[in-house]
Formats: sequence, C-alpha cells, structure tokens
Amino acid sequence: MASPLLKVGFYRAACPSAEAIGCDASVLLDSTPGKPAEKDHPANNPSLRGFEVIDEAKAQIEARCPKTVSCSDIIAFAARDSGFKVGGINYAVPAGSRDGHVSLSDDVAQNLPPPFFNAKQLEDNFSRKGLSRDEMVTLSGAHSIGVSHCSSFSNRLYSFNATHPQDPSMDPKYV
Repeated sequence: MASPLLKVGFYRAACPSAEAIGCDASVLLDSTPGKPAEKDHPANNPSLRGFEVIDEAKAQIEARCPKTVSCSDIIAFAARDSGFKVGGINYAVPAGSRDGHVSLSDDVAQNLPPPFFNAKQLEDNFSRKGLSRDEMVTLSGAHSIGVSHCSSFSNRLYSFNATHPQDPSMDPKYV
C-alpha cells in the first residue's frame, strides 16, 4: 500500500482548527486477547504515557470536525507543540496521515533501536528507514524528555565487566 502524500496545512480547509486544538497511531490501540499491542511492549510500558492528552485532543477535534483528523496527525502536532513548550523548537508538521487498525507488540523490536546501540549502529538503523543524521539527532533529543527504564542503562552502572564495576567511558560524576 502506498503511503499518502503529507503536506503542511493539510487540514486548512477540512478542519482549520485541527492544529490549534492539538495514527498510523497504532501505539494508541489497546491489546486484545492473544494479541499484545505496541503500548504493552517492554520498550513502551511503562515509560510511554500521556495517552489521556491525545484522547482529549482527539475528542475536541472530533467535536469540531468529525471523522477528519487522524490520531497519527494529532500525535505529530502534540510532539511539535511539546518541543516548542519545553525548548522553543518550532517546525512545520506535514499532515494527512491515516490511522492504522492493527497494533502488534512484535513490531516494536523490529522498528525501535535498542538502548545499547552505539552511534554507528543508530546511524545505520535510522538510515535504513530513510532518515538523516540530523533527523536521528532530532528524534533522539526529543526522547530525552521523559524517563527511561533502569534496565536500559543499569548494566553500565553496576557490574559492567570483570575489570570495571562501571562503564569506564562514562564520566564518574555522572555514574
């Protein structure tokens, strides 16, 4: 299936207030019996949160423009607005995405780079998805707002290897 063409101002005519109020947003979909969803994968749960914010934005947009704005675009608008609020980052968001109806926990491991990747591995991973180094840095920086699971880094702090109890590449003050 071909991906839709996204453009800045996509909802200007159909729902002019869409961006002011504010898949494949498959991360919003809940697990069903026998089919765990992305939001329940250990990489996302419990660190991925704020679903109620997206739900509220979707409810407000639906009240003004029923069946018009995708949850995927609402998430993109919310990410843009969050970046502006915490760091003054301002950028245009191309919109026009359509929401998916399937969410599979197994898709997470295939699409998110693990927390132990080094810079070269991250660059290669993002490149395979058609993203530049600048885009990799932007996305990685955006993910520095929030929390991380201890399991993502505790091995660098305790029992790193037989010679070093902590990762010697880390600043001891930071450890």
